[in-house]
Amino acid sequence: MLRSGKNRLSDFPRLWLELDDHIAAKRRTLYVGTGVIVGVLVVMAVVFAITVGGDAVGAVCSIGGFLGIFGCIVAFTMRSRINAIAEKVEFAKAITEALADDYHPARKINYYLDLRPYDANDKQYWSGRSMHGNSKYRYRDRWFRQKFVLIDGTRVVVERKSDHKVRKGSLIRHKRRVYVKVYPNAATFGAGPYEGTENLETMVREAIRASFHDPPEVIRVRREGPRDHISLAVTQLDAPILGREVVALVEAVLLYLRLLR
Repeated sequence: MLRSGKNRLSDFPRLWLELDDHIAAKRRTLYVGTGVIVGVLVVMAVVFAITVGGDAVGAVCSIGGFLGIFGCIVAFTMRSRINAIAEKVEFAKAITEALADDYHPARKINYYLDLRPYDANDKQYWSGRSMHGNSKYRYRDRWFRQKFVLIDGTRVVVERKSDHKVRKGSLIRHKRRVYVKVYPNAATFGAGPYEGTENLETMVREAIRASFHDPPEVIRVRREGPRDHISLAVTQLDAPILGREVVALVEAVLLYLRLLR
């Protein structure tokens, strides 16, 4: 499920409602499927009780056990995928709602939101085998991007990406990344270059300490390009990156720019 385009801020509540309905429908399907599996197992148990001591006992036990294991695997996979969709939507929603007062009212917000699973065919970028002959796959999920203009004319780009390493069908590594690029409005802050990169990095790291529920493993702060735009990159290995945490990064950069004036 892909959603992309250019929206005004007032258009997003309708989008969130549509996506919430989509998630709710998937959860209902999961609950119904789980109920069917439980019902089948109950029937198998009744049959087992009736035929105890007969030749059919072994067959009934085998079929019931197989159905139970298969049903649990399917239900767990579905629940994990639904939770991943909900996590993506909540992140996009948090970003948009937290910055609602900062968006330029006359400019549309360019957004991209990919709710497909990380292992969709077009997201695989490498495959191979381990020394023991086990299959291995690597996926790159570029699932979120939002480009917008703030009230002062500053342009901001927020991107989310995750890398997944799968071996023998099991996820063994999950890297979460967020990229923030800020292009200061030259009419407001001057054309650059901007001074005090050390101060910028200090402010970003302070914002991370104050706002992130789990310290990220990698933090990169740079000034790049002919217009001296500011680029942040954060990598998290063992915890999700929340929308409010990314907003804190944006606010730290904006505070740095305002202090230069």
